Amino acid sequence: MGQSTHHFMGASKMKAFQDDGWEFYKEAMDAADFIYTQKTQVADFLASKPEYCDKVLYFPVIASGFFHPDISYMRYKGELFAGPVGDYHSVLITASYFAGLTQGQALNCFHPDVYEIVGFCQKAKNERKAFLENFDRAGIDLSEVVMERDKDGPWMRTLNHPKPQMIYDVVKRVLERDGLSIRNQSASAVEWVEDNLAQSAEWPLYPGIHGEPVENVVQARQSMLFKSPYRDLGKGLMFDLEKLIYYTYVSLSKTQLKDVSLNNFDLHKAIKAVRCLWRRFMLIHRWRFCVVTMEMG
Repeated sequence: MGQSTHHFMGASKMKAFQDDGWEFYKEAMDAADFIYTQKTQVADFLASKPEYCDKVLYFPVIASGFFHPDISYMRYKGELFAGPVGDYHSVLITASYFAGLTQGQALNCFHPDVYEIVGFCQKAKNERKAFLENFDRAGIDLSEVVMERDKDGPWMRTLNHPKPQMIYDVVKRVLERDGLSIRNQSASAVEWVEDNLAQSAEWPLYPGIHGEPVENVVQARQSMLFKSPYRDLGKGLMFDLEKLIYYTYVSLSKTQLKDVSLNNFDLHKAIKAVRCLWRRFMLIHRWRFCVVTMEMG
């Protein structure tokens, strides 16, 4: 029976690994028949060592913003900034806050027309393409896997939190690429995948981002439920969209725009977009009000 050990490496551990820290893992690596890593730096480093070059294998991290193009990581004064859903932040809510919109106005920004103008729809398409291309470069074709998983709905909980079935499918394709046989391919094996990520954050779909029609925008907003990685009295914390806006505004209340940046989105562009959209919305409604007044007069 095969056995494995696994290690998570953040930025600091990875840097240490490339210095002298790799020797901490030497015993485990020497005993292993294969060394799998999702860190290109680790793969390149081990490939440069004669004792490991023939058994180090790489495959990409399962990460995609296809389902959640509104998620971004925020840095404040250069450091990661945590909000009500941990490290994940809403671009729209953050932009609305710094644009000077009220919480009610921010709520109205969650609309399919806004998603299109801000760039979420195109970003979702780009993210899907990039995900497949990233695995293609590693010799792993996931096109059929993605099409099959799409039938079940979202296969990501957030940008980098895949669901068990996708983890299973990716690992299976990786082993097939490397010529390693899989003895048991029973569908029930998916249930054996540890789903620790289910205890962490989860982000909902925004109806309208992927081109589907939205008949009732208000109901679409009310269907959104955000799961926080934090817990209260041992229970998970859930926010509807209004609560997420409120808590995000509170968390940003002592920040300054000049010190804030988003890792995968131009915040200033998003701020400009929501300001322009809100002005357009107000002009349209004022014009309608004037027409009604004249007709009544």
